[in-house]
Amino acid sequence: MEYEGRLVKESVVERKRYGRATGHIPRELARQFAQRRKLIEEMVYMKVIKEQSIERYLVKRVKALGGEIRKVKWIGRRGAPDRLVLMPTKPAYARARWVELKSPTGSLSSAQIREHARLRECGQSVYTLSSKEAVDRFLGIGPCPL
Repeated sequence: MEYEGRLVKESVVERKRYGRATGHIPRELARQFAQRRKLIEEMVYMKVIKEQSIERYLVKRVKALGGEIRKVKWIGRRGAPDRLVLMPTKPAYARARWVELKSPTGSLSSAQIREHARLRECGQSVYTLSSKEAVDRFLGIGPCPL
C-alpha cells in the first residue's frame, strides 16, 4: 500500500489514520478488530477438529476391514500425503493407496499438488478425502471418490 509516496504495510497506514501511534483506537474499530480476530480463531479451530475427526474415522474403518494404515512424514519433502493405506489383497484393493486428508473447507497447497502429481507419475494412487462419506466411498462401501 502506498502512503505519502512510500510503500508501507497497511497496519502502518491504519495507525496513522486512526491515531494508534498515540495509543488511541476508536472503540467501534477496536470492537470490529476483536470480532474479526475471534472469528478467525474459531474458523482455524473448527478446521483442525474436522480434519482430525476424519483422520480418526479413516483409521478406525481401515482397521475394522483388516487393513493396515501408516502415518507418513517425509523428511526434507513438503506436500507428502498424510496416510498410506494397505488393504488385504482383493480386487478392489490391489495396491497401496496414498491418502491426503482435508477439512471440508480445506484445499491442497501447491506443494501438495506437485507431490501428488509426482507420485501419480510413478504409478501410485493418491486420493484426497474431505468427509466421512468420502472415506466410505474410498474404502469401497460406496462409489469411487474420484
